[in-house]
Amino acid sequence: MQGHPYPGMKFFANFRLGALLALLLVSGGFRAAAVPTPYFTLSATTSTNLYFAGVTITNSITVTNQTGSTLTNLYLTNSYSSAVSYQSVGLYVDNTYRTNYTALTNDTTVTFSFQLFTNNSVAQFSFTWQPLTYGVLTNTIVVATSDLTNTAVLTVTNPVYSSQADLAVGLSLVSQAYITNQNWVITNDWVNYRAYVTNLGPGTVNNLPLLGNLPAGVKLISVNNSTVTGTNANVFSLFTGTLAAGASTNIPFTVAPTNTGYFPLKTFVSLASGVYDSNPLNNQATNLLFATNYLAGTLSVATNSGQIVNPQNGLIEQTVNVVNTGATPVQAVRVVVTGLTNQLFNASATNGLQPFVVYPLALPAGGNVALRLQFSPRLPFPLAHGQLQAYEVPANVLNDTPPPVLVSTNFGYYLLTKLAGSGDMLLEFTNLGGTYTVIYADNAQFNHARISPPAVKSGANRIQWLDYGPPATTSFPSGTRYYRVILNP
Repeated sequence: MQGHPYPGMKFFANFRLGALLALLLVSGGFRAAAVPTPYFTLSATTSTNLYFAGVTITNSITVTNQTGSTLTNLYLTNSYSSAVSYQSVGLYVDNTYRTNYTALTNDTTVTFSFQLFTNNSVAQFSFTWQPLTYGVLTNTIVVATSDLTNTAVLTVTNPVYSSQADLAVGLSLVSQAYITNQNWVITNDWVNYRAYVTNLGPGTVNNLPLLGNLPAGVKLISVNNSTVTGTNANVFSLFTGTLAAGASTNIPFTVAPTNTGYFPLKTFVSLASGVYDSNPLNNQATNLLFATNYLAGTLSVATNSGQIVNPQNGLIEQTVNVVNTGATPVQAVRVVVTGLTNQLFNASATNGLQPFVVYPLALPAGGNVALRLQFSPRLPFPLAHGQLQAYEVPANVLNDTPPPVLVSTNFGYYLLTKLAGSGDMLLEFTNLGGTYTVIYADNAQFNHARISPPAVKSGANRIQWLDYGPPATTSFPSGTRYYRVILNP
């Protein structure tokens, strides 16, 4: 049988370095009369129990004559189930046997033969060889002699691999703000993740599949920014390709929980055909997604201004006013805009196909907050009150606190100035490519700093960002305010 691949399988060797594998045969008879019951002992060792195509291996086979008689025409045949390349063969015992043998090889077999194998003597056969293809390789060793009707047989099966690599998988949440470390979201929120796989070497991996797994209650929205038809409880492909030693890749994907509850999201590598992974413990990563519903707070929302074009950013802007009409405070506010023909440019995220902005502070009974909505392109369009929906969201869904590692601006900015007329704060900084997070605080020590949503996307050589108050920041920048800009990973 020629070598056949076994994609996705792991093989477990039952043949270990230095292990003694003995087979005793006690039946049958000699052609000569009045001799003791015949038997051989047969054992084999190999220089490694980890086989790779094209890598040299040394085998040693030992046969002991315990028949009580001298044997003639002893044959030892070592056969493989698929083609191999024999490098060298030899018989290593005393001087008698060093010259008293012949060895023949073909694509799968080496056969040793010699005469006058005296009682209680030991013959050791040694050869080096290379597997030529990956897959499962069966090694069959047979000892026979013309003086006996019996044979001694030893069979060993080993996997042969094409390469060796340590594949490390990771999974992280990449939503910029308003999702906590516990990954709380509202049902039907679109949540962005990034899957990583790194080849720690030493070999290259071809046709590597990086897969994702979603439980029931979570659907797939897109992979690598390409929309897909998602279903619940599915395994989907993130990446299939070649990964050299030391190389890595990361793939973004978006999911949405359709039910409330705790959902384990998984990414994993399904080992490519013939690959031996020396550390399978890091072949998958899991992240928990927690989903809940809106709370019961009573809120009203309506437009509070006409639409204007902001000459600084070129966006259509319109203010809406949110009022807590209930008798108790609400924990935080989300305003969802439906039926849009324009893009809600400053949306924090999307719930289903509906974008939303967030005011992350509590709103007392009877309290109100004005939120500036920004739209693109800058073409006026009708926005009815019925397209605006305001909801109370639980505080554990919201967290705009930056992680402690974000301690300084990681590149320079050109301009920070308050604009005449609007009073907005203009920040201008260098564009290094990618996306950016703006962090703001009311003190130079950045105590109680917050993240401004959404992430800032790359533009020209320089990027301008406006602090206009809610929902970009929690209040209008009427006093002293400090900023930091972080290039997102």
